[in-house]
Formats: sequence, structure tokens, C-alpha cells
Amino acid sequence: MRILYAASKWSSSKLQLLRFLENLDFTKHTVKIAAYKNYCPNIHIDFLLDPLQSLNRATSNINIDNNNYNLSIYVDFIKNFNPDLVISDLEFTSSYLALELNKKLWNVSSMLMHFGIGLKDKRDLVFMNKFLHVVKNTFNNTSYQNYHHILAYATKNYLYSHFGEYNSLKLNDGFEWVRPYYKIMPPKKTDTFCVSYLNNRNIIKKIKNKAVVFSEFSDEAFPNVELKNMYHQNEYYADLAGCDYLMCTANTLFLADAYYNNKFANIIPVYDNIECLYNMLMAEKMGTGKIIYNNDALVPASEIRTHINPDIKSLGDLL
Repeated sequence: MRILYAASKWSSSKLQLLRFLENLDFTKHTVKIAAYKNYCPNIHIDFLLDPLQSLNRATSNINIDNNNYNLSIYVDFIKNFNPDLVISDLEFTSSYLALELNKKLWNVSSMLMHFGIGLKDKRDLVFMNKFLHVVKNTFNNTSYQNYHHILAYATKNYLYSHFGEYNSLKLNDGFEWVRPYYKIMPPKKTDTFCVSYLNNRNIIKKIKNKAVVFSEFSDEAFPNVELKNMYHQNEYYADLAGCDYLMCTANTLFLADAYYNNKFANIIPVYDNIECLYNMLMAEKMGTGKIIYNNDALVPASEIRTHINPDIKSLGDLL
């Protein structure tokens, strides 16, 4: 199968793409990557989306015949590759063009949480009462309508999250769960395990004991802290498996890794990121994490009660 994977600029986009490629069976599939330079792991990008970034948040209607030079190049790229399937991390331009060019489209993203869960669950989380301003900053009125368009006409809309393992959480019509990729490695003993997409100072100031911190900024130095590259995944999973305490921002994959490794997560709140907001509230509701404020004591990463829903598959199993 020929697959075009379009990565967006969400906070989990880079790691989601990396794990997709690590788990793809290249004997069965040919894949091309469309991505933004700074939101992509260190891999070859077949089509650089940066010239189209003004369109990626769906702030204006797109007309593929409007003589936009950069857009026409992307249209030609898609036509020449002729994918059997477009997988979009809710990258709006790519999803829109897939529909315009009559391509099979799967929207696969943790950002579908906002569109996929029902109003009752949002009310139970007290989300809209507290964080409506974040929704408005992420989606203005025009983009909100345009996202609903690509979701309404897509072949599939897969919400990429471990929260689907809980049978109690129901999705709106037209949405399905997909299990995030994860690993369970032999543990390497460590005191505090931290992972964050923020700059290091935002998380290190909350650390009280000796810690291993996985970050995109692993070339810095801080006392009592060992910084490691977030994208060295085997090392990441070994330290995660052996930690006594776990701290993280509420990115989908960080919390999913904690969940599948039976670790309770101490969550560093991020108030301007809609993905992290939903996830941190959901983790507290499900009892798998706690939002830590100021000098709150950390909860040990003792085993939590996890459940695997047999009806949910990983993306590779669906291909």
C-alpha cells in the first residue's frame, strides 16, 4: 500500500510520526512523509510543509485552483505519488487535499479528543467552564467549521489515545479509538523519571531528588539531573520501567507510556495546550495521574490498575 503520512505541528506530532515509522512494515507499505521541519524527528521529509504553514490551522478556505504556487506543488506531489491512503495527524491542508483529490483519508490524532468526546464528558471534566479561552485560541470560528468539514467527510477519524482502554468513555458518531504505540523494556533503576516537551527549566525547578530527564534539549547541564535525548526510545523505556517517581507534561504519548508501563504520573500542568489540558483532567478522573502544583509532594509511581480493551487496535494492525 502507498501511504502519505502528513504530520502536523501539535505537541505530540513528532513522537507520533517517529513511532509510526518504527512500527511500519516496509515490506508491505511504501510511505512518503509530509511534515514541518521543526516538528519532525531526524528523518527524511519527502515534502516540506513549511511554505504552507499559513493554511495548516484552517484559518481560511483553501481553493486548489486559486493559483497558490506552493499549494499547486503539493497537489502535484500527491497526484504523482497517488497514495492509496492519506494518514493525517489532523494536518488540515493535507486532509483537505486528500478529500479534494478523492483519496482515502484517515485522520489520526490525539487532538481529536476535542471533537470526539461528547458534551457530557466535557462537562464532567469541567473543561469548557475553565478552558474555553484555550479552545478559542486554538480554533477560531472559521477553522472550527473547516475542521468539522474534513472530519465529516474522512473515511476514518481515529482518536489516538490510551483513554480508549476505558469502556466508560464513549465517542461521538464518526470517531473510533486507536491504541498508541508503546514498548515495555527491562527496567533500569532510577529515582525520578521526567519527560517534557517544554524547555528544561520548566520541569527541573520541580525536581527534588536525583532525576533522569528526557528532553529535546539534552545538551544542557543542571545539578543532580541527567539529561537524555527524548528520541532514544529504548533507553527512555528502560528508565521509565525502573523509576520510583514519574513526572511529565500531559502529552498523549507520555501519559500513554506511563499507563501501559503501570506507572502513576505526576503531571506538570500546561495551560495553553488543549491536548495537555484534556489529558491531565482525564488522567485525574481515571485515577492514573495527579496534577502537581507548586510544592506538592510527588506520588510514587507504584503500579496502577490498567485495562486493555480487546476491541481497540494499533494503527499498524489497521493497515
